[in-house]
Amino acid sequence: MNEILPGIQHADLIIRKVLNSELQQLAELSRTTFFDTYHAYNTPEDMQLYLETNLNDETIFKEWKNSENLFYIAWFGTIPVGYCKLALHTQPDHVCFEHALEIARLYVVKNYKNLGIGKRFIEMAKQVALQNACSLLWLIAWKQNHPAISFYEKQGFTIAGEQQFILGKDVQFDWVMKATLSNNL
Repeated sequence: MNEILPGIQHADLIIRKVLNSELQQLAELSRTTFFDTYHAYNTPEDMQLYLETNLNDETIFKEWKNSENLFYIAWFGTIPVGYCKLALHTQPDHVCFEHALEIARLYVVKNYKNLGIGKRFIEMAKQVALQNACSLLWLIAWKQNHPAISFYEKQGFTIAGEQQFILGKDVQFDWVMKATLSNNL
């Protein structure tokens, strides 16, 4: 998706699929945005273990190669300012969704938040879902991440359940959130 984002004053902001040549940038962006979002709430040891285990280069590259995953980066000129991972045919742990697309990750670099990038990722996810005959979007959000939960609720998501998330060795709990789609977005 190679489009300029409405609502942003600078025409150099685009969202498009991640190219093979951008995998290293995707991996670095994944680690940086996750760390910036959660490091203040977790021990350095748990954070390091999670980053090394789940967001290392090999894992990110393998996820990108999986045809069930779609990765997009938001670019401000030549600077990657956020990314989104969509996953087809996935299910939360304790809730069953039919014809659903998961927003598996959605992160924006802290200095570029509040510019509408997250909202544009959601709009793009809705389009991808409809193109893939999905009638529902779902995601998980850490229960302590009140700004994210509020953002998702403003985008039409509601809480549908909860599931466990392990960060390092720390067991945490997330909300499973869903948004029903219609053909007339």
